[in-house]
Amino acid sequence: MTPLTLSSWVAVFVFVLTIADHFLGVAAVGYVPMALLVLFVLLEVRRAPMAEIVAACALGAAGLAAAVAGGEPGRAIVTAIHRTQPFFLLFAAIAWLRVPANASPSLRAAQELALGQPAGRRFPVLLTVAHALGSVLNLAGISLMAGVLQGATSENLRDRFTRALTQGFTAASCWTPFFVAMSVGLSVVPGLAWSDVAPLGFAAALMLTALSWIMDRLFYRRPDGVGAHPGPAAPVPRFRWRMAAVPVSLFVIVIGLIEAWAMPIPVALGLVVPVYAAVWTVSLTAGRAPPAAAVADLARRVVGGLPGLRGEILLFLAANLFGAGVVAALPAELVGRAIEAAQLSPDSLIVLVLAAMLLLSLAGIHPLVPVVVIGDVLPPTLLGLPPALFCATLVTMWGLGAVVSPFSGTTLFMRRVGGLSAWRISWFCSGPYGVAGTALLAAVILVTRHLAIL
Repeated sequence: MTPLTLSSWVAVFVFVLTIADHFLGVAAVGYVPMALLVLFVLLEVRRAPMAEIVAACALGAAGLAAAVAGGEPGRAIVTAIHRTQPFFLLFAAIAWLRVPANASPSLRAAQELALGQPAGRRFPVLLTVAHALGSVLNLAGISLMAGVLQGATSENLRDRFTRALTQGFTAASCWTPFFVAMSVGLSVVPGLAWSDVAPLGFAAALMLTALSWIMDRLFYRRPDGVGAHPGPAAPVPRFRWRMAAVPVSLFVIVIGLIEAWAMPIPVALGLVVPVYAAVWTVSLTAGRAPPAAAVADLARRVVGGLPGLRGEILLFLAANLFGAGVVAALPAELVGRAIEAAQLSPDSLIVLVLAAMLLLSLAGIHPLVPVVVIGDVLPPTLLGLPPALFCATLVTMWGLGAVVSPFSGTTLFMRRVGGLSAWRISWFCSGPYGVAGTALLAAVILVTRHLAIL
């Protein structure tokens, strides 16, 4: 049995102490996981992909330069590290779900439900299942569906399945607490709870999934795609409630903690998910392995894999440093005066902000960067938006940005499992959807503003 590395143990202590810091609220305790997080990055940075190292260095250097210009380099560094802690906690918590998710018969049945649909129904079912599973299981959910790409018998069909998986999955970032997008949105628009933003985000997710299905019907569904992959001879699989047991029960428990005890999303996930995953694993291995052995094997596999978060944490740390540096150099008051001097109306500003976020994502900038910067330097009052709508707009653009960015985690994952280039997945398969979704979102926001609906 391979011993756990130093990085794995450091990650465990960051995980545990970040949760403890939330409940203790002692400043001295809070600095310990911050220091350990820096140690984790230093230990693992040499193993990160070169593209991520270069991007992180560029973002970090630009952010540090901006912080120096603003006269607050020390504060920017501490703020960046502190802001990265919850995201590490969220990523590490979700990692516990991957092992039992891959072994779950009920989730395999959900996969068979999507794969067994006849031509004409397969795309909307894939879209819906990818959204539903992804909203709770994150990448563990979409990985269950990746097998459909291997069964595609034409290039057009492969592209359509890729769209269904990626667009259905990323639309979940509009509302689910299991995606980092919502945690980031709530952190840059303070004073909001998940329940304030989730209804608006869920409406946006429905809008985007409907848009994806309509675009597929109008532009991408071709005769070769309809008949090239016939359904099985057996009856078409039907939905069974046991398929929803795990996602629904886990979601209810997490939301209960978030809403009843006003608990931050990453802390709630950090408390619930490892325990839930352990119970789930014991139930899956009942009669085949002692409970203690099954849980120990799960823990070793999860903890041993935590150093694999190096790339995400490095980029998030650099992006947070960039955001903190920009805030130090460009305080919200200064930005407000510049907008007034430019005589930009709120409507014009909304369109410009959404277009800029989409263009940055198309250029390969992670959605975290514009969300953090815009959320910090652009108060919602300047856009004429209520805080909840502003936050929902940011997380919706995160979802659109993730699906069109060639370097997002979703795109890179689909590249590995689908065998397509990142550029084809992001620009060719989802570029038009990203543009249409951004235009539709802008139109909906402008209409709601002028009709005073929200």
